[in-house]
Amino acid sequence: GLLAPLLVRRFGKGVLVFLGLLIEGLSLSVYAVVSHIGVSMLIMFVLGIVVSIVVVSFYSILQTVVEEPFLGRVFSIVKQSENLAVVLAMGIAVLLQGFLDSHEIFLAAGLFYVVLTVASSFSRGGRLLLGTR
Repeated sequence: GLLAPLLVRRFGKGVLVFLGLLIEGLSLSVYAVVSHIGVSMLIMFVLGIVVSIVVVSFYSILQTVVEEPFLGRVFSIVKQSENLAVVLAMGIAVLLQGFLDSHEIFLAAGLFYVVLTVASSFSRGGRLLLGTR
């Protein structure tokens, strides 16, 4: 998270959120196919840094576009949405266990994440986010 201000000045908040989400998806995909423990740990280390940068940038954007009396409510909705997404993803992963092995599930999740991130950049909201300084 300490890197975020420097990177925001260089690239902008929206670009960092977009690139961060893209790297998260790619990291999951690469993690799915790597069998070496050291490389896996390195991927998770990098992912932790990227997630921190995304969180700082995303919440900074929220602070600038949400009126102060509503910030707490919006932040809690975002957090609860993240929790719901994790629960749904875990449920889907459990359902897929009979059809795919864990590596294939991680790969599918990572690739889906990448496709969703790229597709969002073609939407009006995604383009607006990318332009957020």
